[in-house]
Amino acid sequence: METFRADTLPEDLKPVMSYVSYTEPGMGQGPHENKQQTDIFAFLGSGNLKICLWDNRSQSATYGVRTVVFGGKDNPITVIIPPGVVHAYKNISKTERGMVLNYPDKLYAGWNKKRSGFIQGKPEKIDWIVNCSGYTAVDKAEDEPAPAYRINADGILNIAGMARTLDAALIHIPTDYVFSDVEDRPDPGGVYANSKLMGEEYILEALKMR
Repeated sequence: METFRADTLPEDLKPVMSYVSYTEPGMGQGPHENKQQTDIFAFLGSGNLKICLWDNRSQSATYGVRTVVFGGKDNPITVIIPPGVVHAYKNISKTERGMVLNYPDKLYAGWNKKRSGFIQGKPEKIDWIVNCSGYTAVDKAEDEPAPAYRINADGILNIAGMARTLDAALIHIPTDYVFSDVEDRPDPGGVYANSKLMGEEYILEALKMR
């Protein structure tokens, strides 16, 4: 399917880059509000996402209006989000990852500024990253190990890599499941604990590479 066409966009909207992101089942992104950037999001699948929009533009006719739409596998859609519209989305699928394409009209960090410590849409250096993610269904992880490792291990690998790239501090809170009751060394029992330990080991490796 076509995700966007230049002849159907507003005349003054000119996308200058693109990127793809994936959201795990049950996980969300946002809320975010851009001050200057317009986003063109394409929700294609293979999961389905719930998209929430809230107009925070005081001069807008729809100021304060909250809108909820659904996009993804069952309803592939493209959504244009102008500056001042708060947006967030959540993957409501049980097993499938949600893929989202974005075609913003501002370059990553600005023209000729693809450098360490900066991230898209933020001219300020990123000093801290706080990891608030986690697969926490301890018992369910024994029957469904894949999402536990994908979120608690692979996801942390991505976050740790971003912290290393941006030269930012990473705040990560571990779990007591990694340790036994009598030892202060790692002694994980079960899929959940092993996935959490693997994520923490990824963080230590990322720190060594700085």
